[in-house]
Amino acid sequence: RHVKSRSSRSIVSLIACSGFVSLLACGSETSMSTDAGPLDPNRPRIEVGGGLSAFEPFGEDTRMVLGLQGGWHIDVSSRFFNIDAVGLPLTIEGFDVATGQRVTFTLERLHPDRHEVDTGDGIRTRTGDRLILDISSPEQLHERKLRIVATGQSQDGTTATGEANVVVLRPRL
Repeated sequence: RHVKSRSSRSIVSLIACSGFVSLLACGSETSMSTDAGPLDPNRPRIEVGGGLSAFEPFGEDTRMVLGLQGGWHIDVSSRFFNIDAVGLPLTIEGFDVATGQRVTFTLERLHPDRHEVDTGDGIRTRTGDRLILDISSPEQLHERKLRIVATGQSQDGTTATGEANVVVLRPRL
């Protein structure tokens, strides 16, 4: 795991955002669903949830966690559908829904297999990711709605995305 510098984050963020906008504008199979119709059950997609050691769908809210190094994060787990998720690099970002601003560090994660579970029905679950918040105090995001976006590309070039909107609460200390 690594945290990229602010200048690298800006460049990566710009590239990621332009790629995501391109996917939406072109009507790609991997673009997010809309209210216009149901999801295609065969398209590659990622379900974003919480949980440190097991996938848990996000409810309406989630709590920040104070990390061992003094920073704030949210535990994130993912479920992958119709994509080979073995060794898949996953980028997870968080955006303040009200302002559209990214409020997290952009991280690309590679996990060893011990963090991934194949449920046997074509769904692979991955746990142990952390969405690192780019804040100095939990009050900056307390009770704000965050859009968490996960994007991954398999070794065969298939891309999948997923997102979840959740209200962030400060941790219980």
